[in-house]
Amino acid sequence: MRKSREFVEKRPNLIFVSSGRSTSFDRVAISVHKSYSDYVKFMKEAKTEVPEYHMADTFLLSYRSDVILRSLSFKTLADYLKKEGS
Repeated sequence: MRKSREFVEKRPNLIFVSSGRSTSFDRVAISVHKSYSDYVKFMKEAKTEVPEYHMADTFLLSYRSDVILRSLSFKTLADYLKKEGS
């Protein structure tokens, strides 16, 4: 776990990391990358530095897509949490 914390702390592009449950995995991470080559470098580092927590499945997207139905935003999350809390 110590290695994982150090790995995450050194990478500000990891914007969310948590344990959880699914049919296949028990951890999730959301990271942002400038390019595909930056992503590949990140994945190699993860596999090398924290192989026991290496992500085995990925989902790639581009913010330049012309089909984004709702942008990723903390305002959207805050509005939802405010509404659900009332």
